Amino acid sequence: MFNSALSAPLKLIPVSLGAYDGMPFADRRKLILANSSAFFMAFLGGGFLIVNWILGHMTLVSLNAGMFGFGLLALLLSSQGFYRTSFFIVTGGAGIIFYLTGLWYRNGLENYLLVNMVASVILFESLSLRILLGGLNGLAFLTVKVAHMKGGTSDSSDAPLDIYVINIVLFLLALCGVVEFFRTLHSDYLRSVEMKNHSLSEANHAKEKLFSILAHDLRTPLANIRTTLELLDSGGMSQEQLREMHPDMKRELDHAYDCLENLLAWSAGQVWGMKTEIVTLNVRDISEESSLPLGSLAARKDVSIENRIPAHAKVRGDKQQLTAIFRNLMSNAIKFTPSGGWVEATAESIGREWKITVTDNGVGMEAERARELFTVANQPTSTTPGTDREKGLGLGLQICRDFVTEQHGRIWAESTPGTGTRIHFTLPMA
Repeated sequence: MFNSALSAPLKLIPVSLGAYDGMPFADRRKLILANSSAFFMAFLGGGFLIVNWILGHMTLVSLNAGMFGFGLLALLLSSQGFYRTSFFIVTGGAGIIFYLTGLWYRNGLENYLLVNMVASVILFESLSLRILLGGLNGLAFLTVKVAHMKGGTSDSSDAPLDIYVINIVLFLLALCGVVEFFRTLHSDYLRSVEMKNHSLSEANHAKEKLFSILAHDLRTPLANIRTTLELLDSGGMSQEQLREMHPDMKRELDHAYDCLENLLAWSAGQVWGMKTEIVTLNVRDISEESSLPLGSLAARKDVSIENRIPAHAKVRGDKQQLTAIFRNLMSNAIKFTPSGGWVEATAESIGREWKITVTDNGVGMEAERARELFTVANQPTSTTPGTDREKGLGLGLQICRDFVTEQHGRIWAESTPGTGTRIHFTLPMA
């Protein structure tokens, strides 16, 4: 579970010494508990070392030095990634010190053996180790208590009342800390389970909706094309009839192709995660490349495409993702623009970003709908048919949102019914 070397830079938070990015939640919690115990040992040992040195109690000074040394050594090992060894030093060293001081000086430190016993159960995965260390701490605690009842060892002496009270108070605080650790761990676990269940429920809901849409929107155009080709092969359709049906078949095929393109891009991100390669890109060039495949669609609807993006507009982004963004936004604009309309792409620099806008003079939409267009809650769903009866899944807009976010940008829409729509997105300036 634990590696003997770190795979990422050390954290600066003291109790997180040795933690690294991507470290499993349970392992990080154990490391924090061990480091907290080591800090406590170093602090307690160092403080009492100074006090006992001043008072001339040299035997106690040696025990305090041992506690201080064990704490520092455990922290050093944690910072270098030797987690198991650090845990052994914390539990073993603390057990020895608490046993000896409690037995010889009757100062209440033997109570910490109970805390040490609980910590041993938490820190180690091996059942045999947990039984061994827990049993040794419990046995040591009972030994000290029995020895006290029988009068202790020949050289034992009672600690002053104030020292005894201080040790008991610190023990209670430590015990409360361990209990709080358990409570926090349990609460975090329940919260993580709840979040996973919620995410799983949303994923299942989106999957069911997506497959129901695909079953209708992909199967229908492919079935229509297949039927037409079968009629043509059997002689049930003339060449003249085929020419008449050609625009409809082309529209159906374009729709099916766009659906597949977006589905592949979306599913790849969901299954394998986003693979983003950030490089310097010329926005105008990407826009030109993205609009070329849309030329036939725009010509068929008599919609003009204007690229007014400055030639010097350069951003830091992923080429494939930016191409997909432009392709989806411009095809969507063409879809909802009537014959004789126009679509244009512009860009302006704002601070350290380029704000890129795709504008059309199409049918537009209500302002509330425009505000919700790129929200996380807006799941893929069948969209309103375009001005030429074009269909869509609504998946393209979600892909645009995901890709813009992945490239550290923002995306939003502005629209007015009957006057058109403006889609804005930002990307970091190169």
